[in-house]
Amino acid sequence: MKTFSLGSLSIPKLRNVHYRMMYWEDKMKLIEIEENNLNTTIQQARKKWVNFDLEKLTLSGRDIMSIWQGEFEENFDKVETLELIKDEHAYIPIYILTKFINLKELELKVSSYEEVFSYGEGEEHVGALAQLSVLQLHGLFNLKCIWKQDFQFKSILQNLHELMVASCHNLMTLLPCSSSFENLTTLTVTCCNGLQNLIASSTAKSLVSLEELEIEECAMMIEVLANVGDKEEDEIVFEKLKELTLVELKSLTCFYSGKCALNFPILKSLNVFKCFKMKTFSREILKMPRLQKVNKKVCIKDPDSVIQQLQNDCSEFCDRMAKEFEEEEEEVEAEAEEEEEVEEEEEEEEEEEESRIMRSVEDAEWPLLRSFPSSNSQICDEEASGMNDLDINQVSSGEEEDWNLTASMEDEEESNNV
Repeated sequence: MKTFSLGSLSIPKLRNVHYRMMYWEDKMKLIEIEENNLNTTIQQARKKWVNFDLEKLTLSGRDIMSIWQGEFEENFDKVETLELIKDEHAYIPIYILTKFINLKELELKVSSYEEVFSYGEGEEHVGALAQLSVLQLHGLFNLKCIWKQDFQFKSILQNLHELMVASCHNLMTLLPCSSSFENLTTLTVTCCNGLQNLIASSTAKSLVSLEELEIEECAMMIEVLANVGDKEEDEIVFEKLKELTLVELKSLTCFYSGKCALNFPILKSLNVFKCFKMKTFSREILKMPRLQKVNKKVCIKDPDSVIQQLQNDCSEFCDRMAKEFEEEEEEVEAEAEEEEEVEEEEEEEEEEEESRIMRSVEDAEWPLLRSFPSSNSQICDEEASGMNDLDINQVSSGEEEDWNLTASMEDEEESNNV
């Protein structure tokens, strides 16, 4: 909301207003009304909001229109990520992007764009995307292309590193012919049912930095590389591609059906799932000298055999590799469970042995413990009793010795008298 009322407005007792710029914001801001003018207060609050030092900014269609109409003269210097949603323009007015001089990531979501960049844009505005490294397109249901063939500034995305496209069902061509994407490293396309192919083979030759390519659930895709103007002696080389993933492409018959050889010099991982019509990978020479895994299954023992099977019956071979990998994983899990059970049994046996030893020790010590006095008083009584017995014995023994001595002396006197 840019204004509260277009006509006259009197609010003599209103002092503050709670204002929330975007519906997803957690908190509302308390704003003091200036000069008893609610309209001016709202407009000033709106400008302050968009001029915050934000690194990520989300704008809706009305906000975009306001910038386009020049309501915000300031630049958004701190913004590095810009998200545009629910925009009803047929294309992005590049003019507004000149406000974001440090823009690195652009996300376009649920908007009416038929093309991302239009032929009519002036050259002076193209530099606004010089630093753009990430472009995401989500839910652009009217989108037919990023730009048309007659677009003048095809190097506008020359510094792009990541391109992600999802749920753009009317998209017919992703990367136009004669376009340069030499710095693109990651390309992900999901749920774009209008695509019959991803890119032209001539465009593929410019993807010299591409490292990851992933295509999923594009129901109408027949081949990934379109066979356009190929020469038999040419070779298409994906110099840095390390991982290639194709998932649930129901109409896919091959990766490439043209006359050129395909070379993936450092490809390590190939994933092909549920592409049931894919009988061959390509119709000409296929090179994957460093391929290590197919559907996560290690396949380094016989690379020539792997290439041959990819060319003869790609889908069946990849499904078999996926199944073997799952079986191996199940075996590993089963072995791990068995080892865990063995360890638990060993621990139980150790505990039982310790308990048995403890019981044996207790059984052996119990008679001795029973023979010991049970209290200090008993010990004292026994000591006292022992002392009394000793004294009596000693006294009795002394009296007996004295009596014997007396008897002996009397016998000696009698003998002398006689």
